[in-house]
Amino acid sequence: MKKLIFTILPVFFFIFSIPSEAQVVRRAKTRIVANTPVTITGQKIRTHRRVRRRTYRRVTRRTLNTIPAATKAIVYSRTKYYPSNGFYYIRKKGVYVSVVPPVGFRVASIPWAYTSLIIANRTYFYANGMYYNKIKNNYEVAKPPVGAKIDELPEGSNEVTVENKSYYTFDDNLYKKTGEQFELVGFLDE
Repeated sequence: MKKLIFTILPVFFFIFSIPSEAQVVRRAKTRIVANTPVTITGQKIRTHRRVRRRTYRRVTRRTLNTIPAATKAIVYSRTKYYPSNGFYYIRKKGVYVSVVPPVGFRVASIPWAYTSLIIANRTYFYANGMYYNKIKNNYEVAKPPVGAKIDELPEGSNEVTVENKSYYTFDDNLYKKTGEQFELVGFLDE
């Protein structure tokens, strides 16, 4: 009898156990302010934003507890940026948070998985949501060119609806899906 109980009991717990591997994903609701008034749940949102300068660019969700040992900080506008695997991190509240560096930020090399784009007779290099221009032996973060078409959106992009049209945003850049690609059609800070 004891042998029967000890063989059935583990099978019973295995069959009727509650799965504990599920994760809850919470998505934040995004309010978009475009150049035209937008109505959300009966409220009219003002179309003119107050200009507030922020110290850091829009923060994406990627964070690290430690940076690889050989990583050297790049100081730009009194902020230390740590490049790692094509992303840039700043130290904030004890962790390293991925950010998009501001326009004018220069690096010696860009990630190996970049795409060359020619827009208005100018060559841009696109990698991880950032556009670069080659200046002498360095690469400078450039303002994204309107009309740029990319194959896939960067990590951390959100889908939004403006005037019943579906768009995607990343770092205040507004993309529209055209066929299999995504085209940059404007900016949210304008």
